[in-house]
Parts: sequence; structure tokens; C-alpha cells
Amino acid sequence: MRDELFAVALHYLRKFSVKLLVLGSLISANAFAAAPVVELSADELLAFTKQHKTVIVQLNSADPKCGYCVGADKIFDQIAEKRYKKPVIFARVQWALWKDFPKFDPSIKIFGMPSLLFFKNGAQTDVLEGGIKEEADIVEVVETIDDFASFTPTSTEESKVLASPHVTELKPEQFQAYISKNSWAVVQFISSDMNCTYCIGAAYAFNSAARFRVDKSVPFARVQWPKPWRNMPNFAEISPLGGIPAVFVFNKGKKVTELVGKPKTRNDVFRVMNEGFEKVRTGASINTLPATPTASALANNEQSILRLHLRHEFFQKVESYCSKQFPPQATENSKFLSVWRASNQSKLDEAASLMLKRASQGGDIDFAGLTSLEKAQTKTWQVTKLGIPDNRAPQVDECAKMMGNLAKVD
Repeated sequence: MRDELFAVALHYLRKFSVKLLVLGSLISANAFAAAPVVELSADELLAFTKQHKTVIVQLNSADPKCGYCVGADKIFDQIAEKRYKKPVIFARVQWALWKDFPKFDPSIKIFGMPSLLFFKNGAQTDVLEGGIKEEADIVEVVETIDDFASFTPTSTEESKVLASPHVTELKPEQFQAYISKNSWAVVQFISSDMNCTYCIGAAYAFNSAARFRVDKSVPFARVQWPKPWRNMPNFAEISPLGGIPAVFVFNKGKKVTELVGKPKTRNDVFRVMNEGFEKVRTGASINTLPATPTASALANNEQSILRLHLRHEFFQKVESYCSKQFPPQATENSKFLSVWRASNQSKLDEAASLMLKRASQGGDIDFAGLTSLEKAQTKTWQVTKLGIPDNRAPQVDECAKMMGNLAKVD
């Protein structure tokens, strides 16, 4: 009887651990020996983020074979302790063997581990990839968390990225008026589409630079657009936009300097700002843009990797549909897609780089034509090879068959 009661007590302690930990911080700082980080399972994560306004979640493995994971939990604990009782909740999902990656809700975007996931009002706004190894990194993360926790979005646009009170969020059509009314302006261009892997985490360093810039008279702004990320708006002042993410420095409405790519730290943003200030001070020309290289026709291998990118998007839609319609298959579906993605990751990375390169050269990609070719090939795979009709949604056994044969599309 005693053992049964003890087992029941443990069950309810685990079930209500989140509430107990939060309540414990109000009753006594010593009520719990653990750091102020709520431990969650992958299944609990989404519901937990919807219960709190601001949540920072660490994904990590306790497996010593994951070199980047070693010590990451202790550093995250330090960050949580520095900002405990602030208007932010810290949580962690951790598992034993690093290869046994948990199954998360499909709406949660994850690109590796360890990672920090940022949630505001139940919606994921950004991902910070990689381990946090140095004290300077801790300071920058804490600064970002302070901004993130204190900022209340006033529009849906401001909710789509890791927002900051030090950065003005602009719609594409507001950009021209903004740089015209400000003598100086530093503007980041980015998409909220998390299929833009280079965009993930790019707002982080830009926000930090905006907060700690020396010259407060220079405003920071961000222009963003939703899915698909490759449908970049036409900005006449900087046409063509040489890929995203990008940071541009403007003086009197003219582009002075630019940083194309993801800034690693705020110092990258400060560097391009200082280059712009120096260029104007020395009287260097800022009106003439360098000649843009002409985009050539796509080679056969380039068409192949771009079609692989489209195939990946198709497989993601199949996995999402099948997992939602038939939840018992969700874990297995995720594994099949992860295996296929891992075996094609290098080519998918090439495709992303190629799309950015073509954008920087002002060359349009005939995605309609490539999509038509890819649809024909996947139709042959589905109908002819697998015997699954394409005039209706797949049934449970057909979903299992499709996910188990991703590699057979050739």
C-alpha cells in the first residue's frame, strides 16, 4: 500500500511540476534546489508556451557524445538565474541519446541542437542555433531576452520575428518614406518564412546592435515579408536586393554600405555602419551602385538541386498532412523525412545558396517550369510506382506507404 501511494505521489508531482516550480519561486528562493528552468517533454512544449506570454526554451541532449551539448545546460541555467522573476519563463527539453531526437509538434521549427526557441503569446518567433560557450554570449542572450520580454507587439508583422523595442518594424511599402525622412538609417531585410534557413536567428545580432549603438540618433528598422521567402519585394533604391538576410546603411535616402548574409554578432553590424560613416566623411561616391553581374541560364545540375528543394517542400506537406490526419504515424513519418533530409542536406544547402546567388544577380528563376517538371515526376512516383491515386487525399495505409518510400522518387 505504501509503495502504491508513493507511486501515485510521484505521478502527480511530475504532472504538476510546472505549476509547483513557478509557485515555488514566489514562496521561497530555496524551495527547489534546481535552477529556475522548467523541465518539459517534447509533447508538453507547445501547450506550455500557450500558457505563458514569453517563453525561452532550450533543446539539448545529456549525451556526452554530443560535443556542442556538453555544458550547454549549465550555461542556460546561468542565463535563467540572471533573469529569474523577470517577465519570462525558462524551460528545457532534454533527452538522453542525442540521436533519439524527440518528436515535436509540426508547427515548431527546429534546425539542430542545442538551440534556444523563442515564443511570444504561444507563437514561435525565432530560433538561436548552436551552443552558448562564452560569457560574452551569455550577456548578449540576456540582453536579447530583456528586450524580448519587455516588448509587446502592436501588429502581426512585429510578432513574426524576434522583435525589439529598439527596432522599427516596417512593411515593404513603408521603406521608401522611412529612409527619406531620416538622415541616416540602418535597415535589415528579412523574411519571417522559416524555410529561409539563413534568416533564422539573423534578427538576434541586429537587435543587439540596435540596443547598444553608440550614436542613438541613427535609427534601426527592419523590413520583412512572409512566405515564400524567395518572393522578395522590389525595392527600387537597392534593386536588385542581393539576397537575404541583409543589412543596409542609408544616408539621405541613398545606400552607402551593405552586409549581405547573417550577422554573427552585433560587431558585424557596427562594422558596416562605421564603413558607411567613413565613406560619407571622406566624400566617397554613394550614388553609383556597382554593376550587377548578369545571371546566366540555369545549368542542368542547378535545375536538379532546385527541383530537389521543391521536392523537399512537397515531402514536408505530405508529412504534415499525414501526421495530422493519422497521429499514430507522426513519429515514424518524422523519422522517414529526417532520414531523407539528412541524405540530401548538402544539395539542399546548395539550392539555398543558388537561390540567394541568383537573386543577387537579378536573375529570375522559372519556378513555375521547375514545379511543373517536379509535379510530373512525383505524380509518376505516387501513381505508377506506389499505386496511390492523386485525385483524392491519401488514406492511412497510403500515407505510410508514401513516407516509407521517399527515397524512390528519381
